[in-house]
Amino acid sequence: MIYIYGLSGLEQGFAKYSHVVKENVIETNLFLFKLVIGSIIIVSFISSIFLIYYYNSISINFFLLIVTSVCMSSLLFLYSIFRINSNFVIAQLLQNGFKIILFFIALLLLVLKRFYKNEIIFLVMLSIIITFIFGILKLKKMRFVFVDTTTRNTILVSGVFFLIATATFSIINFADRYLIENKFGLAVVGDYFYLSNIFLAPFSILQGYIGFKKLVHYKNSFTIENFKKNNRTNLIYGFLLSILLIIFYFLIIEIGIGTFDFLKYKTVFILLLLLGIAKIYSSGIYPAFDVVIDVKNLKIAKTTILIISLFILLITFFYAKTIEIIISSLIIVWVIKTLILRWFLINQETNNNFE
Repeated sequence: MIYIYGLSGLEQGFAKYSHVVKENVIETNLFLFKLVIGSIIIVSFISSIFLIYYYNSISINFFLLIVTSVCMSSLLFLYSIFRINSNFVIAQLLQNGFKIILFFIALLLLVLKRFYKNEIIFLVMLSIIITFIFGILKLKKMRFVFVDTTTRNTILVSGVFFLIATATFSIINFADRYLIENKFGLAVVGDYFYLSNIFLAPFSILQGYIGFKKLVHYKNSFTIENFKKNNRTNLIYGFLLSILLIIFYFLIIEIGIGTFDFLKYKTVFILLLLLGIAKIYSSGIYPAFDVVIDVKNLKIAKTTILIISLFILLITFFYAKTIEIIISSLIIVWVIKTLILRWFLINQETNNNFE
């Protein structure tokens, strides 16, 4: 949660309003830079107090918790810096470095048969701090040039609506598990989580990769023709991945791997593939929208998406009777919000070109 919300949506504003002048030299707004630093400190402090107060059964050194929270929030900022500088490998290491370190720590603990809660929490924090230090050492090569080409009001408004977009994205991403647990209990959530990890996670990985690369691509060059071509290509990728997963699905059933009853959830499997295709299609639209759209269209589009998403999810919460209906609702939400972003973006650029 700290990683997602630590910058209060300003990481998207930073990506939008910052530009690479030359290699390792980024031109950005000083006010925006100060806002990011302020958000890191304030959110880290508040979230640490929240954790200590509401989860007081967990014994954590408060100073270490503050330091770790600041490091965690800063990782998203460092990720954004190296991402727009086209240092994709470093950016990915900053985003996932602590997970990689934690994986090896977990293996070591498994071998040693050490499963002490406080010890594990400390090692998680240590992994985050080590990743942050790695990012800071790499940051020494970077130089920032501060300009005032964007007004403070524009930056603040953009930050608010990017934060709304982040919240909307989080709600949609976690809605399925919450709704299924509320309607059908933890046992069914376990089955669904198992299925989604196998048949939906590959789409999410590909979605993240496409969005990661395309943001920089669209910052440097954006045309409607290229945008539409990339969207068609992403759709093809989605269908090809679906075919591979369908083959994998039938192999699992034929070979009889494990004891899980896949045939019981064959409709869920099909719907997860459709949801995955919708996510892949959106992966090229979101980064283009974030870096190209103006503030006026940003406000209207993000507010519209939030209202429609909450409306559909509330109806689903009260009236959904099956898992299939819940997944279908999520597919509808993904398709609608993607088409809204696409329409606003193409409409804006068409009008600009016409003028």
